[in-house]
Amino acid sequence: MLHNKKLLYICNMEINKIKPGINRVLVKISKDCDTILLKNGTKLQLDTTYNPEQHVAVSGEIIAPPVRLHYDKKDSSGMDWKTKIEVKSGDKVYFSYHAALMALGTRADPGQEYCDPLWIDQDDKLYIFIKYEDLYIVIRDRKEIPLNGYVIVERVKDCYSGTLKVESKFSDKSAIVRTVGSINQEYRTEEIDAIDISHGDLIFYKPDHILRIEDDLHKTLNINTFIVQRRYILARLKRRK
Repeated sequence: MLHNKKLLYICNMEINKIKPGINRVLVKISKDCDTILLKNGTKLQLDTTYNPEQHVAVSGEIIAPPVRLHYDKKDSSGMDWKTKIEVKSGDKVYFSYHAALMALGTRADPGQEYCDPLWIDQDDKLYIFIKYEDLYIVIRDRKEIPLNGYVIVERVKDCYSGTLKVESKFSDKSAIVRTVGSINQEYRTEEIDAIDISHGDLIFYKPDHILRIEDDLHKTLNINTFIVQRRYILARLKRRK
């Protein structure tokens, strides 16, 4: 936990003058994650201490991007992949719920101890510092832009054939590409990004490597949005347009 004096010092600074360090971004997030609005207009109060990862904010506004990104194949303290900075101040960004939990610490999850959480509460606004590699997508000019080698996808249902009728369910290994972004240039592992991927492709990926951006309870995007990092794409089938 941060000492109170350190928190007071940070809170008295001018937010817009803060320059995040290497590989870090400063994000303003919503405080209002403890209620949901029902279809009849009623506000339902939630107990966010139960499954806090379900209620922590996963989107916000970029206040300041990193001063630079550090990647070295032999340096585990840097980023796990080499990429470029694609965010700027004012962007709306979506990020990992785990990154938000680590930044907020016991403020979001009172039942656990977290190592060095770093958040700022100033003028009834909440700010967190998170790693650039924990960013998923950015919204700019109403367009979704995947970051860090991710691809936005729509899940598809497995098809079954034969005489036995079986209820179909969402596949854990295939999806339709909705939006592509820039590739990562290199990884500290020997993995590489799938390059020839475009909108409408049917892709096959390593099981358990699809990520859901936000929980249904606090959904802000128009549809359920999932992402897969290019390095986990095993094959693709080009679809006719």
